[in-house]
Amino acid sequence: MMQQLRSPEGKKRRRRSQQPVYDSRRHRRTIAIILISLATLSTGGCFSFRWFQKIRLEGDTFRDALNRRLTDELGCAVKVSRIYDGGESSLAASEARIDLYEKDLLEYGQLNNLNASLTSASWVSDSWGITRLTVDDIKLRLNPERALLREDTMWIRPTSKGREKSKDVGWRMGISPDPDIISLDHIQIARNLTIEWPALDTENKVEGLSDAQAAITLPLTGGLKGSLLKGMLSLKGLPVMNVREAHWKLNGRALRLEGSMLVPNGGIGSGEGGVISADGDIDLQVNGSARLSLDMNKVPVETFFSSFWKQRISGLAAVKDATFTATFTGKEERTIEGDFSVTGFLLGSLPFVPALANHMQRPDFAKGMEFPEFTGHFTWSPLKGLTLTNLKGERPGELRIGGSLTASPDGKISGAVTFGAHDSIMALVRSAGRPHPFMAATEGWNTVTFQLNGAGSSISDNLPSIDQAPSAPPAPQKSQGTVPPSGNSEEEFNQLIQPR
Repeated sequence: MMQQLRSPEGKKRRRRSQQPVYDSRRHRRTIAIILISLATLSTGGCFSFRWFQKIRLEGDTFRDALNRRLTDELGCAVKVSRIYDGGESSLAASEARIDLYEKDLLEYGQLNNLNASLTSASWVSDSWGITRLTVDDIKLRLNPERALLREDTMWIRPTSKGREKSKDVGWRMGISPDPDIISLDHIQIARNLTIEWPALDTENKVEGLSDAQAAITLPLTGGLKGSLLKGMLSLKGLPVMNVREAHWKLNGRALRLEGSMLVPNGGIGSGEGGVISADGDIDLQVNGSARLSLDMNKVPVETFFSSFWKQRISGLAAVKDATFTATFTGKEERTIEGDFSVTGFLLGSLPFVPALANHMQRPDFAKGMEFPEFTGHFTWSPLKGLTLTNLKGERPGELRIGGSLTASPDGKISGAVTFGAHDSIMALVRSAGRPHPFMAATEGWNTVTFQLNGAGSSISDNLPSIDQAPSAPPAPQKSQGTVPPSGNSEEEFNQLIQPR
């Protein structure tokens, strides 16, 4: 049997496991095992916490507590369904509904696919800091005619008028469903914002805004400030408007529109032309009203009329400082009123156009008469239709036209037209001794007044034909609707249009 080796000092040699190099390796292995164990425990604890957090967020207790807190904060019934962890420090919900149980203009709001991006501190404290609330779809229903809801129909009521901050401030294990403070910075409506209300005097139909995208901020001064992109605005009796952009401010129930840009469906829709701008105030209460100022530039005039008139009139219309007034209850009729002008106004194939061209012996006017500028005043309402007054159009040195017109909602036209031809045109007719219905010239203008009645293709006039016209110029006589044919006269043209 071999003897144990000894050191030079005569002591026994250390075992290999007791030598410093092997002892150092053993310590490193121990530390690695401890670190791996801690990492495994941390990972397992994190996943376990997330799993328990998931179960807690999706539970009825958390959802009911949050609904009570939101109801208390907003002062209306709030019901959020299926809350879950949205990932990346966010809390999500499949849908939410807001019901106002008092007689308010807003009846309810329906929100789908909500995602609230929370600060890191929100998950371990009694405060929520929401940096951005993203909602895919929001539908808001306004109903000024709805009745008060009964108390027994309310599934939840606010628990208090005010709320004091909890005394326990600090770290907590998990997010609180009943936070002391809820702060919100931004709201984004990513896909579809719909605001609708019942159309007046129309059963089972609605009007309003649809398919809009919105971005909303909450300034420190209070209220809401936001902007809209895209969207479509539908109002009874008017063409559908495409919303290019709209900016607004909301303080309480006072809504202020600033820089809203609308494009009539079928209008130019690009560049600087074809745009209607709207600014004004809307009082969002049951008995509230709206008063807006409208400007319009280079919108095709035929955009606002039926297909019959689209083939017979054309030109680019402009409106400055027209007023739009309406009430939510409909006690006062919705109206639009203002002055307008049409550049390059072309009056096409209406029955009296070729008749007048025949009387003037000007076949080039038979297919249409163009006026560089046509102006007047208009008043429109969905119940009374369109009224045009103080209309003036002149083709320098050749033609004048004017009149007054009323177009009922069913398309029936009535009114009088005064047409003038300059002596330079009528000289050839007189020299040939041809009969014509024009009155004797005054200050170089020969005029004739006739009535218009009917709807669409059945519109008729009492303009005399060639056979019925007198063979000699008649003396001036009184005629209903006739305008004195002087150079500075207030001529009126009864434009033939039918609002959609």
